[in-house]
Amino acid sequence: MKVETIELKIIKDSRNFDCIEACIVVEGKRYHASYPGGTSVSSFEMKEIDPRKAMNNFKKIEKFLLGEHTQKSFDSILVKHLGKLRPSLTTPVSFAFFSANYKEKNIFPNILGNVFEGGAHGKDSINIQEILVTPKEDSFTKHLETLRKIWKEIGLSIEGNNKMSLEAAWTAKISNEKALEIVSNVAKKYNARIGVDIAASEFYNNGKYLWDDKKLNRKEYIENIIHLVNNFKLFYVEDPVDQRDGKGYKKIKDSCKTLVSGDDLIATNLKRLKKNRKNLSAVIVKPNQSGVLSGCLDVIEYANKHQITPAVSHRSRTTKNTVLAKLAMHTPLAKIGIGGYARYRLDELKNMWNSCKTHKMAKI
Repeated sequence: MKVETIELKIIKDSRNFDCIEACIVVEGKRYHASYPGGTSVSSFEMKEIDPRKAMNNFKKIEKFLLGEHTQKSFDSILVKHLGKLRPSLTTPVSFAFFSANYKEKNIFPNILGNVFEGGAHGKDSINIQEILVTPKEDSFTKHLETLRKIWKEIGLSIEGNNKMSLEAAWTAKISNEKALEIVSNVAKKYNARIGVDIAASEFYNNGKYLWDDKKLNRKEYIENIIHLVNNFKLFYVEDPVDQRDGKGYKKIKDSCKTLVSGDDLIATNLKRLKKNRKNLSAVIVKPNQSGVLSGCLDVIEYANKHQITPAVSHRSRTTKNTVLAKLAMHTPLAKIGIGGYARYRLDELKNMWNSCKTHKMAKI
């Protein structure tokens, strides 16, 4: 594919922070992409720099990205200069190339819909960062309709002063188990599965986990998580322990029939996934953690080969750009929200479903 020009500009994300939007021109057509960072970040992620400084550094290497490229050759140039450009720039540029070169796929992801939020994403709420729901439907249109019904009904089920989180999920000042109970009761009506992104590193300190109003040691905490998995029949558990405790992930994986997923533990890094592959049964894929799309595709490919379920994810800061929906077509699960800006990505997937003649839902 021949890249004619690359344009960059500063736009505002969903939290009014500056971020970079890239536009690649191929055969006279323009392909836009943006992908801001997150609120809760892994210690294994690369630190960002001011986007304007990154754009200034980009001027020195832009000429090498013009002309004929594959995704691999294009991304290899970006990776070579990642230290000066940082993921806030390389990700949207790589994403725009990916969008221009996208080939239609017909297997659609199941959405891990964020319906209840706490941790770093929801103040005065639960410790668990996200409670997730995935409907069991044979079409993406029905899948999305059911998910939105569940989200709305959960909001009506919360007594008191319920509010909206950064990602347009519900929040409330209640216990972790009470929140799970509310979500479970609604999900059961629709025969939907429940999962959680615990983001345990956010409430881990000096060997203790702060769970509701208790301080639990490692053994007590892991036993507590195993109890929740079994009690609420959780099918998906992300970052259940601190991001440096790979053996803790494995303990939960070996003790429960659930997908134990690594986000902070892996940070979309193939070397870290290889190191921890026996500790996990699922892995989160966040483009800006890798910095380029080919890095994401490498992680997805490796995960599939080793019976690890990959799941593409957005970040808590986001834009109206929909290219993430195309990457989500490479994985059976996708965390791309329900309300707020997520509707643009979900509607894009719905449009893709309606225009695809041989569509089907991925099996999980």
